[in-house]
Amino acid sequence: MLRRRSGLAQRTRVAVIRAPPLESVGDMNKKKLVSGFIAASLGIELMTVAAPFVGIRTKGQFWPFMNYCMYSIPRSEGDETRRYLMLGVTAAGDTIPVPASSLGTEYGGIKRTVWPKLEDPAQGQPYAEQLMDRFNSGQTDPTRRIRTLIGALNRRQVTAEGFSEMRREISFSYEDSRQ
Repeated sequence: MLRRRSGLAQRTRVAVIRAPPLESVGDMNKKKLVSGFIAASLGIELMTVAAPFVGIRTKGQFWPFMNYCMYSIPRSEGDETRRYLMLGVTAAGDTIPVPASSLGTEYGGIKRTVWPKLEDPAQGQPYAEQLMDRFNSGQTDPTRRIRTLIGALNRRQVTAEGFSEMRREISFSYEDSRQ
């Protein structure tokens, strides 16, 4: 900056000091919210990892950190995977798959809720008829209506030679007694 003082040009420096901008209350709350979310996520993950060591029973269902090997196959001798299948037999004798969605549940729901009820002798038959009614109500083609509901369990096990052996076991079968 150039100033004139008594006829002489003199150069002076002016220092400008700027204060840092003040954070608004909203920005501070956002930071606290994000920090809290990150801390909670890490805490849940730590609980999931540490749960078996401290005696907490999570049954491997502590979402989103589940004890589920989605893309792996059994590799060691004796390792086994199980797949629960619902099959239906039509009046013509054809065996068709019964998707979990047509029974009002998802695949995991078959294992947790549907399967135990159907294996129970006291409530198996009425519950099977209820499931057949639900499946048949969504069928527009009468030839695809089922009269028998079968629960099959596919077991895949690694043998001593390292090969994967698959077996299908029929766990239960219910015919519609009303027809």
